[in-house]
Amino acid sequence: MSDSGDGWFWGIAALALGGYIIYDKYWAEPDVEALKTSQEQTYQVANRPSVDLPVGFLSSGTKWLVDSSSVKGSRSSRQGWITEDHSKDASRSERTTMTLWVVNCETGSYQNPSTVSYDAEGSVISADHKKLDDTSVQYAVPESRGSRVLGALCMEGFDTPLK
Repeated sequence: MSDSGDGWFWGIAALALGGYIIYDKYWAEPDVEALKTSQEQTYQVANRPSVDLPVGFLSSGTKWLVDSSSVKGSRSSRQGWITEDHSKDASRSERTTMTLWVVNCETGSYQNPSTVSYDAEGSVISADHKKLDDTSVQYAVPESRGSRVLGALCMEGFDTPLK
């Protein structure tokens, strides 16, 4: 039986590899920046609403929804489109009305600079566009649809910008 010495080499190599794995897993310093980035990305994906949010229903059948994909801006100057779905309201000729809300989450104020109404085929029936100024600022009445729209647009999940 000849002993070429290879057994020692492989034993030492296995010990070195095992030592490196244990060091890397238990004693090495973690990459803090990489962890922060992955946690921030998880937060953005997990908490930003990705579906339209219902904010009101009228007895006539009209539904108010926040278009989550349209919400942008800081808390002091946030904007988003609100969809009024009139498809179940026979008293309305328009099927959908889109209204732009510009809100200040800090003060509870809002403005509606644009409103566009559409028929069942998606054609514009009417459009109203106003310039933003101090005279058009309104404040939401507690427990109203306006306060629910303001609350939805000011949700914490929208504080993180879209990527």
